[in-house]
Amino acid sequence: MKLLRSLLILTLVVLLSACNVATKVTKVQNNGETTLKIGSLQGSHEVQTIKVENGNVEIPYEASVEEGTILLQVIKGDKVIQEEEITSKKEGLLSFEAPKPGSYELSVCVKGEKEKAKGIRIHTKL
Repeated sequence: MKLLRSLLILTLVVLLSACNVATKVTKVQNNGETTLKIGSLQGSHEVQTIKVENGNVEIPYEASVEEGTILLQVIKGDKVIQEEEITSKKEGLLSFEAPKPGSYELSVCVKGEKEKAKGIRIHTKL
């Protein structure tokens, strides 16, 4: 019985440690602009879904993190198309080639599987 209980607890710990956890999240979308603020993040969090036509796509962004390292990613299906690493404050363009029209996910994730990041702010303008 003790062995079964120990295995159950270990399984729960492993499952919970693999979860995406975001606290104090606010998201404002207005006239093609999105501002996302996250107090604390472990794992990843979707910023927005982007519908694009084929061709070159450029997404202007401003991003900052107070503690930790984050990755701003453009994802299609389960493949990362473009990625920018942010360790403090950064602005620029996420550029990628869209071979055909479709939806892409803009996501923020913490670099390091068991790491956390705090004080995250992402602003995009489409």
